[in-house]
Amino acid sequence: MKPQLQAAWSLVLALICSAQLWAGDAVVLMPASPKAQDEVTLTYDPTTSPNGLKAAKAVTAQIYLAGSEFEQSQRIELALIRQKNFWQGKFQIPPAGAVYGIFYFESSDGNNDDNSQQYWDFLIAGANTQPVKNAHFWRGITWAFPVIVDMRRTRDKEKAKAELLQELEIYPNNWTAYPALQQVDKDYVLPLDLQARVDRDFEANRSDFKKLASFHSVYLRALKDSSKAAEIAGMIIAKEPKGQFALLNRFENLLKEKNSDQRAAMAEQVLADFPAFPKGTENIKDMLLNIRLNQFVKNKDVAGLDKFLAANKIESGMALNNVAWGLIDKDINVEKGAELARQGFELLKQNSAKEEKPPQYTNRAWQKQQRNQLGMVQDTYAVGLYKLGKFDEAERYYAEAVANMDYSDARVSERYVKLLIERNKLDLAIAVAEKAAEKKQVNKGLIEAYKQAYEKKHGVGSFASIEGKLPQPKEHPEHPEHPGGEHPSEHPSARAKEVTKESLAEAITSYIKKDAELKGGYFCIYDPKAKAVLVLALDKVHQDKLAKVSDDLYFACCDFKAVDGKMYDLDFFMKSSPAGLMVSEVAIHKEAGKPRYGWVEKDGVWSKQAVQ
Repeated sequence: MKPQLQAAWSLVLALICSAQLWAGDAVVLMPASPKAQDEVTLTYDPTTSPNGLKAAKAVTAQIYLAGSEFEQSQRIELALIRQKNFWQGKFQIPPAGAVYGIFYFESSDGNNDDNSQQYWDFLIAGANTQPVKNAHFWRGITWAFPVIVDMRRTRDKEKAKAELLQELEIYPNNWTAYPALQQVDKDYVLPLDLQARVDRDFEANRSDFKKLASFHSVYLRALKDSSKAAEIAGMIIAKEPKGQFALLNRFENLLKEKNSDQRAAMAEQVLADFPAFPKGTENIKDMLLNIRLNQFVKNKDVAGLDKFLAANKIESGMALNNVAWGLIDKDINVEKGAELARQGFELLKQNSAKEEKPPQYTNRAWQKQQRNQLGMVQDTYAVGLYKLGKFDEAERYYAEAVANMDYSDARVSERYVKLLIERNKLDLAIAVAEKAAEKKQVNKGLIEAYKQAYEKKHGVGSFASIEGKLPQPKEHPEHPEHPGGEHPSEHPSARAKEVTKESLAEAITSYIKKDAELKGGYFCIYDPKAKAVLVLALDKVHQDKLAKVSDDLYFACCDFKAVDGKMYDLDFFMKSSPAGLMVSEVAIHKEAGKPRYGWVEKDGVWSKQAVQ
């Protein structure tokens, strides 16, 4: 081989060896294991990816860089440049803090290539070329839990466990990995010497303030040593009485308080004590505002509400929406509720451009979230207008609501279709229902309205030809509009013989506890009504409620308190397996006492039925 060719070939080999390739070489990352401050070249060939964006006119790489325990994670939206058959772009690893990256590709027409929900990822390397601390930890977490808004991998317990064990192989004193392993694998047994190792490390580093939070975590969540955890918490708060840890501690106490007046007073004191955390106290401010507004609705005190609104400048469109819905839904003062809803969506429109995008959201996801919120408030306004007999305006705002929510809420579509049927606008009613069905966002009420419009237009029985092609109904009301159909005695009575009340309650309590341990002590669940994640604290497990739903499927319920003080009733469904009882579904049954579905018994077996 000629010297020039040999040199060129050596360079090619060097480049290949320093690059990471995936999915039939659809993606190449160079260098494969970047270090802090490295410039990284990302190449994407859609022709070799199973779900490649072959027809895209523009492609963006959506990259999430996970931070270390002391650094914030960040989002990079990298616009790629077309190079013949592939797309390419460059980005830089931050000088400090980044430990792990995960990404997918998004086209300008809204399509994604997420590697069949596996996504692509990479580990940040240290000076010794080994992955930095928490790199394998973060990769393991992404295989186990939906921790990133738009990157929810197909869950793989074995991959998650392998990554966490690899983290401990390299960094045996990464104490946060142990409670994570317990959450991923309930059969995982802690090392016998773990307590002694943690004790030694704590004594050697008790003056290192930055490490105290991780010690608090391992003592509390893995070793279950609450007294030691309390001691460390006291040390942290004594060192920084106005710090982030102290704020979270006060926030937890807020969640435990049941009396709304006392909770409001505590919230006001927290806000006064922590002026240096404007972002950290946003949830507390929202909680306080909603407590105040909800008290007026609860007491049907419209005059008091007027005085409060006159004395306080409300800048939250969603807060106005919440109080507006209460006034409209309960027929307390529909006209006032409609006016507040109108103010609410006007506020959302004004604030949308100046609101700062949270780092976990892509631009597109954030814009969708803002449109969803606007649609929710327009729906509230439309309901108020309908009750006031202003049908033309109600129709207009229902149309805007379903468009902004992209037909994602079946109850909003249902209300709109029913209004159109009342106004004999059958073609439009059918078109709206068809669009919701196309999006697979239908419920029983919408299907019935669809049938009514279709058969009124095409004749009795004509709907049968398309009914079987419709998606399965989903019951997820935007507002629990019809609170009838409550299930008997709060929840179905016990009939199952295979599982005891005690074992079911124990399994659910353990599941909630382990899940919360990885999420800052809170149980999180996505609420399709609010289009947001609820951050909840367990209030009560109903140990006297147990029911058999079907063979090997059991049911019980728990009460939770949200960060704004609102109570939620969650129904847990668990399947019996050789490994024990496993949670198969969690459903939000009630919000502030209002049910979203009821229960019907047949032959000793209970089933959910949408509230009508």
